[in-house]
Amino acid sequence: MIETVTSRHNPLLVHVRKLFSSRAYRQAKGEFAADGVKLLREAICWKFPITAVILTDGV
Repeated sequence: MIETVTSRHNPLLVHVRKLFSSRAYRQAKGEFAADGVKLLREAICWKFPITAVILTDGV
């Protein structure tokens, strides 16, 4: 599903910001966030389950 995010208060963005900023939150959710095309490529190669990919226009 493709969604255009237009607000900083979007629930997905709030969740991702918490994943990046809080180790306790990552552990509680059993998730993590990775930044960059190289890490995305690695996750795909290793068949790691991906829940969301967020990118800016033009990428």
